[in-house]
Amino acid sequence: MKDFSDFFRNPHIWDREIVAVGGDLSPERLLYAYKNGIFPWSDQPILWYCLDPRSIFDLNKLHISKRLKRKINQKRYTITFNRAFEQVMRCCAYRPGEDTWITDLFIKSYTEFHKLGYAHSLEVWDENGKLGGGVYGIAIGNFFAGESMFSFIPDFGKIGLFHLFETLKKIILLCSILNN
Repeated sequence: MKDFSDFFRNPHIWDREIVAVGGDLSPERLLYAYKNGIFPWSDQPILWYCLDPRSIFDLNKLHISKRLKRKINQKRYTITFNRAFEQVMRCCAYRPGEDTWITDLFIKSYTEFHKLGYAHSLEVWDENGKLGGGVYGIAIGNFFAGESMFSFIPDFGKIGLFHLFETLKKIILLCSILNN
């Protein structure tokens, strides 16, 4: 892995959220950044953040309303993984009348990161095969960073998040079993 330590400020001694400005979104830089708790946001110029504290989800404490549980149990949708990565990113970026940090540069760079096996998507399709919700993020080792999600059909984003959490729980359990 290429060393970008001269580019990024050390987040352990730097007291600001932005640890670098500029650079590119090459797979090598993205990999170094995510392995060090750093992520890009915006591209004019690229701003690199390392937030403290961070939001960390307890996979076992996701609150699901009774209404959403019923919708999940009806299974009037199909879940896929990595079937429409770029489409999920474009749907996440779609904000009529609003600016978005998910620009064409991010979509191109993260699609390349996806092809290398680091970026992943979960898609929620309706009964007619229409993409109604989804989420994408970065997975490196046992670490997953959810980047963005969308929902064009009511609750499909939440349904996607539920299935993502269930999948991550299984992966973490499998890793624990293999390491024992």
